[in-house]
Parts: sequence; structure tokens; C-alpha cells
Amino acid sequence: MQNPTDTASQVSNHLSPQKPVEPVQKEVHAEPAKKEVHVEPVQKEVHVEPVQKAVPDVPKEQLQKNDPQQSSESNKQKEDTSEKIIQKDQHNLVSSETLNQPTTEKEENKSALKFSILGCGNIGDAIARGIDRSNIAPKKYITVTRRDKNSLESYREEGFNVTTNNVEAVMKSKVVFVCVQPKQLNDLLAEIKEVSKDKIIISVVSGASIKEIQAALGDFSLDVIRAMPNTAIAYRESMTCIAGSTKSSPGLQLTEQIFQSLGSTLIVEESQIVPATALCACGIAFFARAIRAASQGGIEIGFHSEQAIKLAAQTARGAATLLLQTGNHPEREVDKVTTPMGCTIAGLNQMEHNGFSSAFIKGIVTSAEKAAILYKKNN
Repeated sequence: MQNPTDTASQVSNHLSPQKPVEPVQKEVHAEPAKKEVHVEPVQKEVHVEPVQKAVPDVPKEQLQKNDPQQSSESNKQKEDTSEKIIQKDQHNLVSSETLNQPTTEKEENKSALKFSILGCGNIGDAIARGIDRSNIAPKKYITVTRRDKNSLESYREEGFNVTTNNVEAVMKSKVVFVCVQPKQLNDLLAEIKEVSKDKIIISVVSGASIKEIQAALGDFSLDVIRAMPNTAIAYRESMTCIAGSTKSSPGLQLTEQIFQSLGSTLIVEESQIVPATALCACGIAFFARAIRAASQGGIEIGFHSEQAIKLAAQTARGAATLLLQTGNHPEREVDKVTTPMGCTIAGLNQMEHNGFSSAFIKGIVTSAEKAAILYKKNN
């Protein structure tokens, strides 16, 4: 819209007398014209109160444009938050709005998703802390159980719900993590059988199939998911493989969303869960032992113990990051640091002569074979 002041100025210029033409000035007496183009009504019509109210927002936008770092940080925060949000859930178990709220707001939301972790040992403890740290749910909506009441006291002090009663824990929750040892599974399932209806059961028990769990609970329609995370889940760095009775299971989708907030996930066939146990869950120990061996070598060549462990662990992280970020095959990265007659190839060959790769492979295969029979051995 043209500015009223500019309009008045243009009209005034158009009506202003020209000095050389005296008669025109007399003939065009501007009294009526001035009244016609008087801009008072126009000023009232285009009063810019709404625009003025919106004006204070403009400097903020300009400041963001002028401060690329601030804008970049703001965008990154939004991206980080969006990765944690569950976009949809067919069973209305949790909404994106619920997960996007700060913890204090979620605590007041009665529809928030509630969890129980039955058998809070090492992996159960890691899952509980991972759920809390990723803001999926606050501690007050996470119930942990153990047989030893005294061992639960530290969890109570931290703000978790605690109980030795598995039935009570299941009744309070929608998502139930079964984290007991294989030899304890049947007794636990018999205990919670009557209260497991309409729950999502996520089992991390090695060797127990979905059908075996459903049969023990007396309901083959139950949404049972098998998951195999590792203890790095406590720091949201787990590699978790998950499987459901079907790949379209709503429980499988929710499980993937939960574990995706706790590291990386891969949906696999149920037959691959046992191999995943060896490579991912046992793998934490394998790679930790490799780092320990590297640090011992570091001590022998002159570093103090704590220095050697830090150097070895960070180097292992760097190697993993290279593979994950580039998607390269490991040998491509090996080739980048090996030169003819160099020290790297000399060290690699010495390791291989002593069975490094062969021992690693054999260890993983042996663990997988053992994992496959752990549950069946106790039945």
C-alpha cells in the first residue's frame, strides 16, 4: 500500500504552481482540489497499529540472520530434539507432544508412557538410566524390580519407583522389559501371567523365543518383542537388534523408537537375535578386551597405565567413527595407514601370525553357539 505521506507529496507536487506560467496559477485555484485530496481519511484507513505490534519481532529475526552461530545452534537443537520424538503411535501409547515436553511437564501428564524393568541387573540398570537420560520418561514413571530389597534402595534415592513385587510393577506400566537370567524366566512369566494382557513385553533374555514367551503367558496374541541391546545403552550408545512376530507389529515400531533414542537399532529376523547377542551384547566385552590389550602394549612401550587406556580407547572410538561416518570397509581404512615396509603393516602381520583375526572370529562364533542354548538348557 502506498504511504499516505508519499501520496500527499505527489498530489502536492502535481498541484504546485510553475513560476513561468502565471495565468495557470490563477486559473487553477487549488482550494477545491486540496479538499478532495486531503489525506486525513486515508491516514485513518491505513492506520498501522497491527503492523506496529508485529514490528518488535523483526529485530529478533534480523539478529538471528546477523548471528549465524546463534541461528546454527538453534537449528541444531531443533534437529536433535526431532530425532527423539516419536512421530506416531497406532496404539496411542505415547504422543510426539508428550515426548517433546520437558521432564517437569511430562511428570504432570497422566497419559505419559510408563515402564517397568523386571530384574534390574546390569542390562536392566543400563536400560533404566538410558530411558531417563534420553527424556523418554522421567524416573517416577520407571519402576525397577529386584529380589533383594536392599539393592533397590539406591534406585529409590535417585527417584525411581522400586518394588520387589513384579505383579505390582507390571500393573503400573504399559511397556514391560524382561531382563532376568534365562534360568529365572519361566518363574517370572508364571508370576505376571494374569496381569500381562494388553502390555508390550520386551524380552532381552538370551535364547527364549517369542512363541515360548507367549505360551508361558498363555496368550499367543500378546505383543512380544525380542531385543538385544548392550550395556552402552546407559550412555545412549547401544547397538540394539530387535525382532517381533511380524515386522508390522505396533509394538515393534514403538520398541524401535525407544531404542533409537538410546543408540542405534536394526530390525532383524528373530533367528538373528542369537547371533546379535554374540556380536553386539558380548561384543562390548570383546572390544573392551582388545582395548585393554592395546593399552598393555602401550605400557610396555613407555606410557603410564591410565594414559595408555585413554589413548587406546580414544583410538578405538576414532576407528569406529571413521567406519560409521564414511561407510568404508575396514580394510580401506587399514590401507590408508599402511605403507610399504612401514611400522603399521609390520605390527598387523605380527598380530595375524599369532591368530588375532582368527581368535576374534572364533570367540564370536562360540558365544553365539552358547547363547542359543542358554534358555533351553534350563528347561
